[in-house]
Amino acid sequence: MQQNVDPPKAALFHGTDLPWSFVAIDETLKNDDCAVIKAEACTLCSSDIHTVMGRRVSPTPSVLGHEAIGRVIKLPSEWTLIDVQGKPIEIGQRLVWGVAASCGECLFCQNAITQKCTKLVKYGHNVHQIGQTPRGGFSERIEIVRGTPVVGLSKEIPAAMACLAACAGSTVAAVLRMAGDMRQKHVLVYGGGVLGVIACRMSKSLGAENVICIEPDQIRRQRAIPFGATHAIDPKSDDLNQILKSLAHNGFGADYAFEFSGATSAFESAINSVRTGGKIVLAGAVFPAAAIAIEPEQIVRRMLTIQGLHNYSAIDLQSAVAFLEAEFRESPEVWEMLAGESFPIDEIQLAFDWAAANSGVRAIISMQK
Repeated sequence: MQQNVDPPKAALFHGTDLPWSFVAIDETLKNDDCAVIKAEACTLCSSDIHTVMGRRVSPTPSVLGHEAIGRVIKLPSEWTLIDVQGKPIEIGQRLVWGVAASCGECLFCQNAITQKCTKLVKYGHNVHQIGQTPRGGFSERIEIVRGTPVVGLSKEIPAAMACLAACAGSTVAAVLRMAGDMRQKHVLVYGGGVLGVIACRMSKSLGAENVICIEPDQIRRQRAIPFGATHAIDPKSDDLNQILKSLAHNGFGADYAFEFSGATSAFESAINSVRTGGKIVLAGAVFPAAAIAIEPEQIVRRMLTIQGLHNYSAIDLQSAVAFLEAEFRESPEVWEMLAGESFPIDEIQLAFDWAAANSGVRAIISMQK
């Protein structure tokens, strides 16, 4: 007797305080211009949580989620799916893919900021069209379009860790790439959430001498230490900027400051705590916040560099995967600190409720049956 098998489904977000719905995915669709992934898991990124809670605007109805991994079950016939090193992808291969697909030809693609492509397709951020294979991670099948960076994964690395490469890990890799040589450098990391502690770990792995995490939450400060922070400082400390400067270059200040919290006070502190010739990379301010006053003279006389980063490029995805694979082999117990509760896709609202109450770790939607 043949068993009835439920079709794969996706969770559809309709807006803050509105119930999720679930849509069946038609696996008979004949689209020769895409690859299809059988999803393994997708973690809940902070931007997903901000969207669901109404802190940032996203088009609806949509299939959210962009920190996902899975295995290829269909390859395109009109083009060849290759990884970021140019190697063809095979059916059954375990993959992680970038948050955005780009054309490779426009002004921004030609100037190495493919994440700002004029024809950008961004996973987990678009209106879902009925009858289309979803392009968001909270789905049991995911469509991969031309121009998407993909990287193969080992079978050993756990899903909760591998998913981090799709957003958090790659964003941190991009920040450090923009900063430059990390060897023997003194680094300030503002924010001790998932991105912050990854930045601590990656900075140390690339040879930073001092990594100072600035984080108001005591539990996060404590966790930053096993992730490589040499110091963990409460931003409410008296004379914060003097403390930070005293820990680097005998009072001259840090070489780099990485801002992941989005707090305007963190940006103000960073400007005052890096040395002359220092560099500040801002990655956390992805939602509206209060404006701050900046003295151009200070930037000029102290020869400061201030650079913003939004998302990342293919090279950063490759770097993040290599880093996480190596870290899994050497220190899996450290990375378990970032793994939160696992939920089936049917309990996606419970997953978001849990994630909102447990910031600093990643809840995970598991699509394994």
